[in-house]
Amino acid sequence: MKSVKEAKGTHREAHISLELEQEIKQHYDLVLPRFADKNGKPLSSWYRGTFKDLCERLDKDSVKMPWAVTHYSNLYTISSGLMHGDIIGLESQVDTSGFNIEAPPSQQYISESLMSAHWALWWALASYASIARLPQTQQYGDLLMKNYEDVWGEGSRELEEAKKDFAAQTAPEPPSVP
Repeated sequence: MKSVKEAKGTHREAHISLELEQEIKQHYDLVLPRFADKNGKPLSSWYRGTFKDLCERLDKDSVKMPWAVTHYSNLYTISSGLMHGDIIGLESQVDTSGFNIEAPPSQQYISESLMSAHWALWWALASYASIARLPQTQQYGDLLMKNYEDVWGEGSRELEEAKKDFAAQTAPEPPSVP
């Protein structure tokens, strides 16, 4: 709906038929009450909490899915550190020697960046499917994971860490000694 409004008076307006605009408006009006403030105005975000709150909620949900075991709160910590330039943000940019910052933009980690971006995309899509309770969520997540493995292979750091975390979470408790 925002795109339709922004197209008014521009060359893009010609690409939006009246029927399409009416269909979009009809669907928009159906969901607007779920995403409106107390005055009926659209929220700036679909989520009513902070980004940190959303990450914590996603953490609670992600432990249910074996392909979504990495924690969103870690994502929040690193992205917040990068944005604010704190020690965590700087630490996330340390090069392979462990002593030097590889400040972006850099060509040193292009493969890792693409791999991480692909991981983040399928992880977000699979987690969204889970939170939205879409049918066949588990199959959807599994297919996204298989596609990731097909592209990057089994040895990616993210995949290995996720498998290790999932195994630790699902390992049976050792018997207690009386």
